[in-house]
Amino acid sequence: MVMAVLGCALGCVLGCVLGCGGSVVAEVSDPIAGEAVLRVDVDVASTAAERMRGLRGRDALPRDRGLWIEFPVEDELCIVNEGVPFAIDAIWIAGEVVQEVRTFAANDGVPHCARGSDVLEVNAGAASEVRPGFRARRR
Repeated sequence: MVMAVLGCALGCVLGCVLGCGGSVVAEVSDPIAGEAVLRVDVDVASTAAERMRGLRGRDALPRDRGLWIEFPVEDELCIVNEGVPFAIDAIWIAGEVVQEVRTFAANDGVPHCARGSDVLEVNAGAASEVRPGFRARRR
């Protein structure tokens, strides 16, 4: 098991203030309705340092921002929200949504784990319409 203990959504307001891999759009779509249920600008965390940094030390995450955390392999991925003063929603992805945790509490140090290759972290409540099986992509 790969234990990737992470901060949470980076939400860099001015591009990549903390040095993450770049800002792109993340979209989660309902495959039956064919429409996006979630679309946010995300910073991409692809290195171990970027994944560990998360949003620690930040006061808030803008509603239209998030963090797409990519891992080199698909495995069981565990995240925490420790050191982050606000709640998030986390979405585990392996080509499609595998699992979501809604309202991952602020300063929560308990690991939440699921199998995947990526994790999308957004503001609490932003993923209210996301379900397992939905398509997730970056562009």
